[in-house]
Amino acid sequence: MIVPIYKTTIGEFPQASFISAIEAYKTDPDVFNAVNFISNATLSDGFYITGNADYKNGKAIDLINDFNRNIRWGNRRSEKGLMRLYRIITKELLYGGNTFIEMLPDPNHLQLLNQIELSSIYKIFRSVTGDITKIQQRVGGVFNDLDPDNIIHIPWLQVDREPFGLGLIQPLISPRYDTRGRQIPAFYRIKASLEYDIWRMVHRKGVPRSIFQFENIGDEKLKEVQEELKDPDIDASFATPLKVDIKTEVAGPSQGISNLILFLDKRFQAGLQTPINNLLNSSGYTEASARVSEELGGLIVKDLQLYIGETTESELYDRILLQNGFDPNQAKIKLHWGKESSYEYTIEDILKVFDRKLISTKNAREMMRSMGLKLEDDSQFEEWLNQSKTATVATSQQIAVSPNQVNALPQSSGLISGNMQPNTQAKNQGMEPGQIGREDPSATSPPKGA
Repeated sequence: MIVPIYKTTIGEFPQASFISAIEAYKTDPDVFNAVNFISNATLSDGFYITGNADYKNGKAIDLINDFNRNIRWGNRRSEKGLMRLYRIITKELLYGGNTFIEMLPDPNHLQLLNQIELSSIYKIFRSVTGDITKIQQRVGGVFNDLDPDNIIHIPWLQVDREPFGLGLIQPLISPRYDTRGRQIPAFYRIKASLEYDIWRMVHRKGVPRSIFQFENIGDEKLKEVQEELKDPDIDASFATPLKVDIKTEVAGPSQGISNLILFLDKRFQAGLQTPINNLLNSSGYTEASARVSEELGGLIVKDLQLYIGETTESELYDRILLQNGFDPNQAKIKLHWGKESSYEYTIEDILKVFDRKLISTKNAREMMRSMGLKLEDDSQFEEWLNQSKTATVATSQQIAVSPNQVNALPQSSGLISGNMQPNTQAKNQGMEPGQIGREDPSATSPPKGA
């Protein structure tokens, strides 16, 4: 038993409404930047599929490629193709934790997809064992029941077998409670209120509130003066024959409020789990720390790609293959993120083209990183290389030795000399420069007459 009896009757609601998630995404610039950054990183290199080319002459691969390009998921001309649909559902998974796609006319005869408005999903009904029995929409106060067998529901982060998933910004949009059980506004609403308070603070400091005290003025004249003094412009001036006493408010931020603002901002950025906003706003990042932040943010991208890829293979590709007479187990269709390459290069390949000076050191290091090698920061490497002397061997096998190391090595060691020029090498060995690398002809030539 997973679902309590009372919940099977009344249904289960998302922890935070999808309307709140959409509002936070559309109105908060930090949320907007973080969601777009991760979504773009997920899809920027595209995707491709692979499969068993020997199975039915690769026709299964051709079928899925055609599906990826032409599947319709809406009634507009541009609403077709799986990549365009991914641009919507990745953002929904990030800010809402869920996405819902309807299969039309039914799952066994899949011809079209219908991308359902996330804000219309009201609640989910489940049996006591956790099986979804009904998905309920609410559009303009009217309820509509969806058949769960026709719906592909992708929940991203599920906790405690709940029916709904959680999004990236879940901690920022969910209501919270203090130690006495009193509800605290969602974090994004606190941030919005704080921004409004800051605006009011600046506005009031520019035009501080004042009390004007007039002597011997009647009610009619007082109303006239009040209208003139109501929300004046900053540079407004007034003249009056009346005797006036003015008391002005001294406005300004309370002591320590800047530290509180900084604390709340750090908590908010931590909730977004991505370095993009800090990279845009902070000047304290080095290239190394920025690279580490980018790699950490990439973990979310990989998790999102993995989840979408697995769901696409099982919910869409397998159905299309089966209804067209193909065996998914033999077709072996797999979705891959990134750009398709017909050749998988190795480290040896990189070194060969590097030796021929076809790629730069920076290119070689980037390629090695893409293969999973952990290399130190490029700027540190370049600085070290510029301070070193390099032996004249194959570029990929060069030994970089600093001048101090060269002087410290004995010249008779045979390991390295102070000057690696060939002419100097020949002179040190008592030979002419032209003899370097040559063999004694008498040692290899056959005897005369042989």
